[in-house]
Amino acid sequence: GLHLKAAINVSAEDLAHPEFCRFLHSQFGLYNIPPDLVTIEITERDIMYDEALGIEVLKSLKKAGYKIAVDDYGIGQSSLSKLKILPVDELKLDMSFIRNLDTSHTDQKIVSSTIFLAHSLGLKVVAEGVENSASYELLTQMDCDSVQGYLISKPRDANDLVAWLGENNATYSVPADINTH
Repeated sequence: GLHLKAAINVSAEDLAHPEFCRFLHSQFGLYNIPPDLVTIEITERDIMYDEALGIEVLKSLKKAGYKIAVDDYGIGQSSLSKLKILPVDELKLDMSFIRNLDTSHTDQKIVSSTIFLAHSLGLKVVAEGVENSASYELLTQMDCDSVQGYLISKPRDANDLVAWLGENNATYSVPADINTH
């Protein structure tokens, strides 16, 4: 009875496989999961593996209703020109920029400007690796859309997740402008 969004990490090999899109559609159809509840995450490096094919497959997935995210953004071969041609909805800031966000003014400038740029392009931003309240508060002030990390929760299996959601739904207070991811 829970309606959750899910993110799936995809590799360059997955994108290059001729049956990948068909398999993905069939599995989500089999379990009656609408594509708009699924984000396909791929790293910059994997997109560049076969750029033309990768972009074609990502466009096909986006057209089918899936959300597309660039995972580990900022540590690969980041190119602002790629943001113009990639069919993405979301940037996931790599944890290397978040880990010391509360103490590093350089990381604060990078994260803040990246969030501003992404929002200017109509993209959402997820901060990976949020582990302390001070960094969380800074991300809130920077208007980051979503956060993930041990501050929110450690990775959980499905049964444990359901129990955790029940325990924390009423007790863990997240500001309205920040969604956990």
